[in-house]
Order: sequence, then C-alpha cells, then structure tokens
Amino acid sequence: SGDASAQNHAVANVSNLLNDQSVDLGTVALVANGRGIKLLVEDGSNVAGEVRSLLDNGVEFHACHNSMKAFEYTESDLLDPAIEVVPAGVGTLTELQAAEGYAYIKTP
Repeated sequence: SGDASAQNHAVANVSNLLNDQSVDLGTVALVANGRGIKLLVEDGSNVAGEVRSLLDNGVEFHACHNSMKAFEYTESDLLDPAIEVVPAGVGTLTELQAAEGYAYIKTP
C-alpha cells in the first residue's frame, strides 16, 4: 500500500528472512499487487532505497500489471528495470505457491 508503515513492514519481513540463518533459502520473491504496487513505483514508495538494496541482494520483485493499470502506472514508473511486470499478481502468487521451495507470507 502507499502506507509507510505497511511498506516498511513488507521490506523488513524480506530483510529479516534474508538474515535468518536458520532458514535454508532459495529464491526470495515479492509480488506487489493492489495498493501494494505503490511499494515499487517512484512516486509511491517510501522505501525505494530498501527495495533497490533487496534487488541488489537477489530478491525478485514482481509488479502486477493489472494493479499498475488501475493506478495508471507504467513500466517507466517502476523503481528499477529489474522489477518484472507480470500480467496478474494473483496468477504469479498461485504459480509460486505451486512451485517447490516457495511459501506465501502476506504482509499488510
């Protein structure tokens, strides 16, 4: 969402996961949809630096095209060209949940 607290919570969860030595991690992915799309755009993100840092640390970010369209964002509004635009965030969530090694963690 555009709420700073929710955005901080989302990136903190990912950072905490990356720093948790008790978890054997493969790929970490964050899918942003609905109001959460604001996390990944220049004029909506309160945590742009953190998102870029997570990208540098190998975290995959997926931006829902449907949400981007609803909020009138284009790919050029995204924080980084490494953010993958997917047709529907819910579809990507479904695919990732069905893939071995992925778990769904919802943040506000």
